[in-house]
Amino acid sequence: MPSPSPALAESVPAASRHRPRSRRRGAPPGEAHGHSKLTDDRVRAARLLFVEGIPISAIARAFGISRQALTNAVHRRTWGHVGERG
Repeated sequence: MPSPSPALAESVPAASRHRPRSRRRGAPPGEAHGHSKLTDDRVRAARLLFVEGIPISAIARAFGISRQALTNAVHRRTWGHVGERG
């Protein structure tokens, strides 16, 4: 596979070359994204259940999402824009 041309590498700003593709293209956050299985309210509910001691695997199963996706939402790696109150 040939290496990218230097002109192409220079035409893309350095900051955007290292961002995830979805962010470079301006994908909407949270439930505004077309493929989202969660909503802001469901993320808040999951966080409350987690604080109450319910295992993440049980919450994820009930919500129909992966354990890792819920872990990321609960720990605000994703869905960070969702506050505690609606």
